[in-house]
Amino acid sequence: DEVWKWHIRKWGWGKGRQRTRDQITPVPNIYWPHGVPVPKVSYAATIGKSNTPIPEDLRARLRDSLLEFDDLGVRDRRTEEFVRNLCGRESSIVPDPVFLEDLSDECDLDRVRYKLLKAGAKPGQAIIGYYVHGDHLRGIEAGKVMKGASLLNLKACELTPVGFGNVSKLLSMMISNTHHGTLVAVLNNTPTYIVDPCPPKVKDHIARFGLNRAPIEKTVDKWDSAHVAKAVAEESQIGVGWLKSIVEKYRGA
Repeated sequence: DEVWKWHIRKWGWGKGRQRTRDQITPVPNIYWPHGVPVPKVSYAATIGKSNTPIPEDLRARLRDSLLEFDDLGVRDRRTEEFVRNLCGRESSIVPDPVFLEDLSDECDLDRVRYKLLKAGAKPGQAIIGYYVHGDHLRGIEAGKVMKGASLLNLKACELTPVGFGNVSKLLSMMISNTHHGTLVAVLNNTPTYIVDPCPPKVKDHIARFGLNRAPIEKTVDKWDSAHVAKAVAEESQIGVGWLKSIVEKYRGA
């Protein structure tokens, strides 16, 4: 994931109501196989949405560590450009790992449904779930988007990771501006509306899956189910194919 981040922004407040400072992370960090004499491959790594300039000493260490990798798979074009500019390496854009595995059999949908009801969903009525960063639902009313629908904050539904990965099967619509909220919806072919602002990774999803092209009240009617299903299948094939080629390339190394 964001294994190449060089800093963590802390949004809390310190003593005396002073804003806490950003924290520089070690490079290479504990997740990197630094100095281990085996082939090293990244899969779907990303630098996230950071715009913080890299201090020169960290830049040198980051560049040297990236050059140790034999193959680089990155999640987005921003990371691809970052790697190229930093150390001259080319990388492959590969899909998020969620496209590699179907966790439907691991999920108890009745349990997920119970948690939605506990959070305020009305039995027998449509559910619009939202999973957003910040307060970006101003002006959105469930009744105007979909008659009789419940509007639920999925962050308040006490879902497990597997439950969250399957929750959109029970939704009539997803509203999000996050990477994971968007992917969970498209994986289950649930009509999805993206609110602004959204990070670069979500903008990639908008283009890839044809999202956000209709007013919110038209999201369900304008949802291109066939296109989304095709794009999801293609992402899965790209990811599995890339990993198989890597296994063959370094088998026995």
